[in-house]
Amino acid sequence: MIQHAGSDLPRWYAVRTQPRAEDRAQRNLEAQGFETFAPRIARSVRHARRTQWRLAPLFPGYMFVRLDASRQRWRPIDATFGVANIVKVAQTPVPLPVGLVEHLQVLAAETGELTGLESTIAVGDKVRVLGGAFDNWIGEVLSLPAPDRVMLLISMATREVKVTIPRKSAMLVEAASRMGPGPPDKDARE
Repeated sequence: MIQHAGSDLPRWYAVRTQPRAEDRAQRNLEAQGFETFAPRIARSVRHARRTQWRLAPLFPGYMFVRLDASRQRWRPIDATFGVANIVKVAQTPVPLPVGLVEHLQVLAAETGELTGLESTIAVGDKVRVLGGAFDNWIGEVLSLPAPDRVMLLISMATREVKVTIPRKSAMLVEAASRMGPGPPDKDARE
């Protein structure tokens, strides 16, 4: 069922939070009775010579709130501790496309962690590295050497580097065309 902007059903809206206040904003909005969703991803963080995995916002500074803007009062959202404002155009909240947040919710665990992202990665895809020495670099998937590892080719200024990273550190940016046969595997060439 396609919902239009004038529909009376609740829709998802983007909320801009104050810096690093996604958790605070979520708690305070839920205390007011709003349904919220703040997707998170596991990022590797290095502290005191140790690498730890921590949940971090998928969209830093943003989260989602579900409401019926034609019936519910949405103005208290802007005055909520942790919230900067609900995203608006011409002083009117703008709903997100139907299915966008719902798709993220399907991929998320109860904690909000997106767990279904890494399963969609295939050879030839472009992925963003999350955490570690190559944080935010984009590389092409060369192979999947183990169920929990991904080998990438990352282009630097003067050369290309092959790196192997944990699969949960790779977020799909662009899927390769899976219509025809791809390049042969290393094993197939030998």
